Amino acid sequence: MIGSQVAKKYGTAMFQVAESSGKVEEYFDDLRAIREYVQSDDAFLSFIRAPQIPDADKTAVIKKAFFDRVSRPVYELLVILNQKRRLPMIEGIVDYYEQLYLEEIGVIKAVITTAIPLGQDALGQLTGKLEKLTGKKVRARAKVDPAIIGGVVVVLHNQVIDKSIRYQLQRLKERLMALKVHEQTA
Repeated sequence: MIGSQVAKKYGTAMFQVAESSGKVEEYFDDLRAIREYVQSDDAFLSFIRAPQIPDADKTAVIKKAFFDRVSRPVYELLVILNQKRRLPMIEGIVDYYEQLYLEEIGVIKAVITTAIPLGQDALGQLTGKLEKLTGKKVRARAKVDPAIIGGVVVVLHNQVIDKSIRYQLQRLKERLMALKVHEQTA
């Protein structure tokens, strides 16, 4: 819970800075590159999380890694996050910034889960239906989870549309368990 509040706070602040300077997309590109770097290098986050390493040493590494590679406000965000010991939350912060960015350009993300891989045609058709439903452009990512047995589960922004066989079976089980069986006495 605290992590999501931190992500929202810093993501919103960075987005406001980007909006005021007209560089929302540029800053997003920088932030996305940082997120990809952090996700690909476990040693970096381990270093940042290490309490025995002085903050000045961490700041020096951040400067060496990012100073000339990202815009000044994004670099300053990294320094502030390090000073506040919030840098390990950078992925969530970037995710929240991305959500704000996509909302601004009229795009929402969807995760479409099926029991077997979807073909590109089927994914395109489902994405088209979601776009009609929401009135926005949908950026869909397909995922496979055999545990849903069949059907589809769509996570669209903060909404879950569960049309899986697993969900239908669970609902049937709940209804059957709720039935009261009366014994008839002869």
